[in-house]
Amino acid sequence: MNYCIKLLLILMPLLLAACTTADEQAAQATRSSPVSTIQPRTPAPNFAFIYRYHPCGIDDTEIWDTAKGRFTALPLGSTTATTIPLVPTADQLAQFYKQIETINFFDYPSEFRISVADDQSQTISVPAPTYTLTVINGGRSHTVKWLDEIREPTTAEAEQLRGLLNTITAYLQARPEMKQLPAPQAGCA
Repeated sequence: MNYCIKLLLILMPLLLAACTTADEQAAQATRSSPVSTIQPRTPAPNFAFIYRYHPCGIDDTEIWDTAKGRFTALPLGSTTATTIPLVPTADQLAQFYKQIETINFFDYPSEFRISVADDQSQTISVPAPTYTLTVINGGRSHTVKWLDEIREPTTAEAEQLRGLLNTITAYLQARPEMKQLPAPQAGCA
């Protein structure tokens, strides 16, 4: 009898531990583990992106390839493309990378859309721009294409992606090299 009681006392903590829920185990692990800080990730040496802008939802009118260090514009109404050198600094690339990481760009679907229920009202932009962004970092490459036509309702993911694209657009518009490019001969209809 004494042997059974000893065995029961030895096995009791093991049995109780096996009966705890996953939530209780996670809470216990959190309490017992030291606080760790996550170091910010930095871009790989080959980090680059290709930004494509289609203001009327069709043909590319702007392409910026940071790996090749060039920007190509085909103004609306023109049949001649103009390419100029446009190389961002390492600091500028790091800023773009930080925003790309912050919004979890690699988790976006390759064809991004804002989901709207059939019976839900929406505000749309016509014509609507289409953006295609390809990001290369290390062994990863991901492309997201977005016809940005739905303004309301919106989502956090849409606002974050729109913010990234606006950052790229603002950077391009601020570059003095862009003044070399011919003006559009037409607009969207």
